Amino acid sequence: MNLNFQLTPQIKKILMRFVILLVAITVIIFWWEEIDYAFNGNDELISTIENTITRTLDEEADGGYYDPNSCFDIFGNVAKIKIDDVIDSAEFQDEDGFTISVSSEDIIRQLEEVNQSPDYTAIMLVIDSPGGSFVPSEEITKTIERTEKPVIAVIKSMGTSGAYMVASSADYIFASRGSDVGSIGVTQSYADNYYKNQMEGITYNSLSSGKFKDTLDYNKSLTNEEKELLMKDIMKMHNIFVEMVAENRNMPIEEASKLADGSTMLGDDALAKGLIDAIGGEFEAIEWITEQIGEEVSVCNYN
Repeated sequence: MNLNFQLTPQIKKILMRFVILLVAITVIIFWWEEIDYAFNGNDELISTIENTITRTLDEEADGGYYDPNSCFDIFGNVAKIKIDDVIDSAEFQDEDGFTISVSSEDIIRQLEEVNQSPDYTAIMLVIDSPGGSFVPSEEITKTIERTEKPVIAVIKSMGTSGAYMVASSADYIFASRGSDVGSIGVTQSYADNYYKNQMEGITYNSLSSGKFKDTLDYNKSLTNEEKELLMKDIMKMHNIFVEMVAENRNMPIEEASKLADGSTMLGDDALAKGLIDAIGGEFEAIEWITEQIGEEVSVCNYN
């Protein structure tokens, strides 16, 4: 008895789908660990991809600027944060639109982001600044002191006044032999127009609720009482600065006080006086970081 059994097109279609489904299930079971790692285990890769996409969109909005060494464009384990202008509470520009200050809020935010991120093992703080306002400089310094990851400061042409205050809080400081370092001190100097106004026949009339209310008005000269009042505050800030340097540099307060006359010194003298730890730049800093963290260093620009 012969039986002629033929598969209908509908049955063939069902069988083909079943075979495809079976093959897909087999592949998923076989490669499950790799697939799970790709989508769930590799948080660092996913985070980097998300940051790259976000940064790219931001750069497109800013005119397409692209930095191949950006932390959002390469896999780096050391974040470079630059302080390359006057330190102030915000970023200011001159009348021509050129940036003339760095924002302490921005620097603090960047330091805290890097400190909390598992992607970075250390921070390279690259400084080329004459300093700036006392409080913004102090705020950055205190943030670095709270940072759990190693912070290495590299002073370029200049790291003075508030910028040196910031550098002093780093775990290790490099500077070139020709770098200007120091200028530990506080100033609040200004010019007044008193004699100019006299020559031009301009009279300054003070209508203030207290005798110190118009202190530092540039249309009048300071009285002796005003000078004493201002110098009292300046010396208080000066002493705070000296204490911070002494503590951060493991230096006796008396020794730090001797160095706090407002003068700057070149790298060799700063090394001899204990204001820096070594002569060098970013290359030497990378070598030092490599020894400290025990792994190859890849530096990327965080700001």
